[in-house]
Amino acid sequence: MSVLTALLSTKGSKQGSSSKQGNITEWNPQCGTATNNSDEYVDFIKRSIDSGRLSIEGNPTITPPSAFSMVKAHVGGGGFDELATGLDVFDVAVRPKVFAWIPDKILPTLVIKCPLCRGPVSCRKWAEDKIYHGLIEQNVYITVQYRCLRCKSSLNSTPGRLLETAPARKVREVKFQADTPDVLATFPAFLQSLWQFYNSGKIICEKNVVEFIRAMATRTSWAAIADAINELKEAEWTRHAELAFTAFHEIARSPCSKQPPTFPESYKLSAAWVRNVYVADSSQRKMETR
Repeated sequence: MSVLTALLSTKGSKQGSSSKQGNITEWNPQCGTATNNSDEYVDFIKRSIDSGRLSIEGNPTITPPSAFSMVKAHVGGGGFDELATGLDVFDVAVRPKVFAWIPDKILPTLVIKCPLCRGPVSCRKWAEDKIYHGLIEQNVYITVQYRCLRCKSSLNSTPGRLLETAPARKVREVKFQADTPDVLATFPAFLQSLWQFYNSGKIICEKNVVEFIRAMATRTSWAAIADAINELKEAEWTRHAELAFTAFHEIARSPCSKQPPTFPESYKLSAAWVRNVYVADSSQRKMETR
């Protein structure tokens, strides 16, 4: 049983809030709201990382257990009623992978340093979650923002548009995300090799998506490219939901009265999204060749 499977299958006390305990048995998502349930699932992952219950040392990709293993674990443990009514089998099936880019958790010996004063950072907090797209799937990207309270650099000395300074009484607080290019460049080669994305600042996706868009840009329309990628993504997503239905029916030997939720609109790419990626990629490539 994987670490994450064990975490999700843990049965704990019914007292207290699930947001504090990170206890999946107290989490009662409703069928048909896959996006909201995914948000709750990602929050659970964050709490597990913060508490140390879930380790990402050496591997930032968190893969949820299969619906088959989850159904089997609950049926074997006498918890089938709980799974059928609370932890809906389809919500298990469509949980996304999570890429957790927290460098000092991936490589615990790493000391994160401020890019301005080069001193160790003071603290960190979670940055805004993003969906990163691949050619056949979409997953969640989470990272952290570090803060250096000791840096006294002025606003004019701040390099890079992703670094921010906020005025304080005696010092200026420097904030920077763990995926800022200047910061990524300071990490060991092993750590850098784990971060393989295209990132425009607003859009993040796998590099093969950009390569596909670049290859098709002169052959068809932005809308046609978006439709092609969406068709691949929806087919893969639906396949996971159908596998969940099969697991539920065969292991529990009981028909499932719930229908799998439809492919979320928020996962679909638009023609404008495709065009923006192409334009941003072209601009970056031009700057790199200067």
